[in-house]
Amino acid sequence: PPCLRRHAVTFVIRAATPADLQALYEMAKLTGGGFTNLPPDRKALAAKLERASAAFARDEEDIADEQFVLVLENVETGEVRGTGQLFSQVGQRWPFYSYRLTTLTQHSAELQRTVRAELLSLVTDLEGSSEVGGLFLHPSERAGGLGMLLARSRYLFIAMHRSRFADRVLAELRGIIDERGGSPFW
Repeated sequence: PPCLRRHAVTFVIRAATPADLQALYEMAKLTGGGFTNLPPDRKALAAKLERASAAFARDEEDIADEQFVLVLENVETGEVRGTGQLFSQVGQRWPFYSYRLTTLTQHSAELQRTVRAELLSLVTDLEGSSEVGGLFLHPSERAGGLGMLLARSRYLFIAMHRSRFADRVLAELRGIIDERGGSPFW
């Protein structure tokens, strides 16, 4: 029936450019805070886009400290509806901290007691790894597999430029943020 006609929308994933600053800024305001790879800060986003433009323009295929920003664009409207980022090597400009969870076991024969304590240690073990991050899809587009497409496009980019990325690739997941912007972890 005519009332059930489907309208296909076509999207492309492309390299972000400085012209995408406003669109990324508008999406950054929708993140709800705590999303460090997409801050609602024009100056920080402009610097990110400049760094990405330099990375995309570089002809050498060796590994360097680079950041790539991809965007999901609706080709019918020209609107940027999502973004994903790649970091070729973390921990090169600034330390890349993570936590290691270990267990310390101590036994006392005299007390006939064993005590186990879990320890959280701050480490830089992942330095030099590549990272996929900065994945954000506009709330109105969160259906139909676009998020999966955008997420997987980062791995396809790595496969297409394998020599520019480390053997170890990591992905950080955003933690829980409460309505006040706080994290129960901290």
